[in-house]
Amino acid sequence: MNIDFTHTYSAALNEFVIESSPDKIDNPELVFFNSDLDESLNLNLGNNDSQALGDFFAGNSLTSKAHAQAYAGHQFGHYNPQLGDGRALIIGEHIDLSGHKHDLCLKGSGRTPFSRGGDGKAALGPMLREVLIAESMHALNIPTTRSLAVVKTNEDVYRQSMEPGAILCRTAASHIRIGTFQFVSNYAREEGVKKLADYAIARHYPQCSKTDKPYINFLNCVVNKQAELIAKWMSVGFIHGVMNTDNMCISGETIDYGPCAFMEAYHPETVFSSIDHQGRYAYQNQPAIAQWNLARLAETLLPLLSDDEQASIDIATQSVTDFGKQYKVSWHQAMRAKLGFHTEVDNQTMEREIALINRFLDIIQDNKADFTLSWLYIGNLLKNEAFEYGELIDNNENFKVWFTEYLAALNIADTIDQTNSSLQKAIKTMANANPVVIPRNHNVEQALTDAATLDNFDEFNNLYKVINQPFENSNAPSRYILPANTNFTQHFKTFCGT
Repeated sequence: MNIDFTHTYSAALNEFVIESSPDKIDNPELVFFNSDLDESLNLNLGNNDSQALGDFFAGNSLTSKAHAQAYAGHQFGHYNPQLGDGRALIIGEHIDLSGHKHDLCLKGSGRTPFSRGGDGKAALGPMLREVLIAESMHALNIPTTRSLAVVKTNEDVYRQSMEPGAILCRTAASHIRIGTFQFVSNYAREEGVKKLADYAIARHYPQCSKTDKPYINFLNCVVNKQAELIAKWMSVGFIHGVMNTDNMCISGETIDYGPCAFMEAYHPETVFSSIDHQGRYAYQNQPAIAQWNLARLAETLLPLLSDDEQASIDIATQSVTDFGKQYKVSWHQAMRAKLGFHTEVDNQTMEREIALINRFLDIIQDNKADFTLSWLYIGNLLKNEAFEYGELIDNNENFKVWFTEYLAALNIADTIDQTNSSLQKAIKTMANANPVVIPRNHNVEQALTDAATLDNFDEFNNLYKVINQPFENSNAPSRYILPANTNFTQHFKTFCGT
């Protein structure tokens, strides 16, 4: 199988990668192949039979050298100067028809020089989990790494118990992380950081190279991308679970779907990760953690921002501070659409809308209402249709007052005249912003359990199909739309899968 891979990262930054080879897999079995992604990337791998694809995605038939990338990272606030790809290998870069470059990475293909005592392997369940969550995020229009294929290795790996092994092929705009800059800053100082920044600018933000302050503009671009990304996470109730600096890509894509989940009953302090005992990465903390991580990136860039040390600090501080402003704008844009606001607004109107959004969040928190369904509930009220998933919100005086003010903000009278053009625009805006289906935690767990323990992929395939049309699934079976029962949710935890 011949793919014309390039290796520009390892060529430009060879001192920060180590060549490595995937373990030989005797009997790989292809269990998932993303034909849509294959087509959009113009890889044309789908023309091969499943055995050839299995060998390729297991790493058995690579025709060029793979490499593991070095990076560092703050993990739960504690700095580790050397992490790196302990079970992942970049097998090459591919350019699609639009001229965009994508890394192809094997995850779970065996030990690398960065494995630090680990086996470098992956279990089937966590790899399938990454498929479901990553592809759901893509369908929700949230920037993300993507899942191209999964093969079973037909070898067992030991975690809490013996589990079937697997390898995931992930694609990404690149795997350059904030932690990559931390590693290079620590070991190669200013010269290395400049080399990495120049490469990152050329690959992701070429417009910065055309200015007289490329590194300042680069930092600002990354800040803006992260503000937009986290706002989109928040708008769908996504909780990443492990926002370490090595899990934040400078491209603005979501990466590393370990202990992540979608919130059901709305509560800002929601945590699902089994290892986040202090709630550092709780839903409500994600914007502040992103800003904290960006401050770590800014620290590595200080020598490039100005010849004057204090000026560099001031520039970096301003850029990181501006995250708050950018996040507020991005969050408002994402959340206002969920309530159907569709006209341009000035700052004063923006503040009124933000106040309305926050009051609605308070209402659904008081009602312990499902985050995803609550926005659909409001949409049904606007359409004057019964909501088939129950009365989520108490129709008390507090809600009545809010709803009246909300209708006024939409320029809709209390009678909700269905011929009102503003009403119809609001309904359409909401339909495009509010998913009917998300990868509900209990459905994900059932799909993974069936696949890993019963070798039955029916539920995985069914779930994969519905999450790929999140806004168009009003006819999907209710089990994909309704939240889990309280007993499941109270005891549900996610794990990193390493």
